[in-house]
Amino acid sequence: MRKVINFISVAGIIGLFAWISFFAAILTGDIWRFRVLSALVILLTTLVLLDPGFYRKLIFSKEDIYLWIFLLTMAGGLVNATNQTVAYQHFWAFIFTVPFFYFFAKAAFREEYAMITLRVLCFMGLLVCIYGIIEFITGKNFIYTDLIYNFCYDEFKGQRMMSIQVHPAPLGTYLIAILPLSIVLIFKEKKRYLKVLAVIFAAVIFISIIMTFSRGAFLGVFMAVLTMLFFLFRRKKDFFISALILFALGIAIIVISSLFRHMHLSFYRFSLDGLTEPYRHSYKLNRFISIGSILRDHPFFGLGFDHYRIFFDYYLPHLAKVVSQQSKVPDCVYVLLLTETGIVGFTGFALFVYFLFKKIICRLKSLPKNEDRLLLAGFLSGFVGILFAFLTYDALYWTAPAYLFWSYAGILACLTGKSSAQRHNKPF
Repeated sequence: MRKVINFISVAGIIGLFAWISFFAAILTGDIWRFRVLSALVILLTTLVLLDPGFYRKLIFSKEDIYLWIFLLTMAGGLVNATNQTVAYQHFWAFIFTVPFFYFFAKAAFREEYAMITLRVLCFMGLLVCIYGIIEFITGKNFIYTDLIYNFCYDEFKGQRMMSIQVHPAPLGTYLIAILPLSIVLIFKEKKRYLKVLAVIFAAVIFISIIMTFSRGAFLGVFMAVLTMLFFLFRRKKDFFISALILFALGIAIIVISSLFRHMHLSFYRFSLDGLTEPYRHSYKLNRFISIGSILRDHPFFGLGFDHYRIFFDYYLPHLAKVVSQQSKVPDCVYVLLLTETGIVGFTGFALFVYFLFKKIICRLKSLPKNEDRLLLAGFLSGFVGILFAFLTYDALYWTAPAYLFWSYAGILACLTGKSSAQRHNKPF
C-alpha cells in the first residue's frame, strides 16, 4: 500500500510540473483546465481512499484557515463587477483552481523522494531553456508559427526568450522558481557526474533568465538567491561575503548590458539607462497612483476581476490614448489585488502569505543544520522570487505562473506542517 501511495504521489507531482513546464501556458482553454483539475481530483481522491486518516487531517487542517479566508475574500471580485461574464471567466480560471493545485501539491509531495523530484524538475527546466535558447538564436519558434497564436511572438522573437511560456515575463518567473532547486542539488548530490549535471542545470537556467530580459526576473532571481544565502549561512560574515559577490554579479550584468545596449536592443532593458528610464517608471507609478482613486470609489471589493482594463480610461485618462488596449492592465499583482478585489481581497492574500512565511521561518529555526534546511530553503527561495516578480506584471492572470505559485505554496505547507514529521520516514 505504501509503495502505491509513494508512486502516485511522486508521479503526480512530476506530472503536475510537467504540465506547468510544457503545456499550461499554451493549452489554456476551458476543456484543458477541466481535464487537469479532474486529474488532480482523481489522484487526490485516490490518495485519501488509500490512507484516509492521514490525508483527511492534511486537507482539512486548521493550518489552512488563511487559505480559505483568501478564497472567501476573492469572491469580492464578483461583487462590483460591471461585466459579470469577464469577472466569472477570470474567477473560474484563476481563483477556483487555487485549492486544487495547493492541496494536491501539499498532499503529494514526498520529502523522502525529494532528490528524484528535484532532478526531474530541473531537467524539465533545462529542456525549456534549451528550446528557448534555440528560439533566441534562430529567431523562430514553430509552436507559435504552426500550432498556436501568440500575440507576443512577432514583438519578441530573437530579442527576448519566450520558449514554451508564451511571454518572457512568465518564462522568467518559471525559471526563478526552478533555479534554487538546482542550487539545492549542487549541495546535495554525492556522485560527481550528478553534481556536474546540477551545475549545468543552474548555469543554463541562470543564463536563460538573463535572456528573457525581464526586469521582474532580474529582481526575482536576485532576491531568490539572497534568500537562500540568508538561510544557509547563519554566520553573518559568510552571508555578507556571499551577498556582496551576488551584488557584484548584478552590477556586472548591468555594466555589460550598458556596453551592449546598442548592439542588441534587449540589453537596453538591463542597462543603467534602461533601469532608470523615466518613462518606464512613470508608466508603473501611474498604476500605483490609480489605487487611491479606485479604492475611494470601491474600497471593500474593488472593481471586479479583469475590470482594471475596463476602467483604465476612466481612472487614467491621461494615458487612455497613449497606452494600447493590450497594455491597459495593473501590471503588478499587488495593484491587481487591491484594485480588483479591494481591501478585503488584498487582506485575504496578505494574511495567507504572512502566516505561511511565519510557519516557514519557525520551521527553519528548528532545523539545526544547513543540510536539513536545504530543501525548505530551496522552495522558499523560489517562492520569494515569484513574489518579487509579481511586482512587475499581473502574473496571477497568467496560467503557468499562477499554477506554479499555488503549487509551491502547497509544497511549503507540506514541509512546514505539523504532520510532515509523521509522514516522511527518510531524511532528505
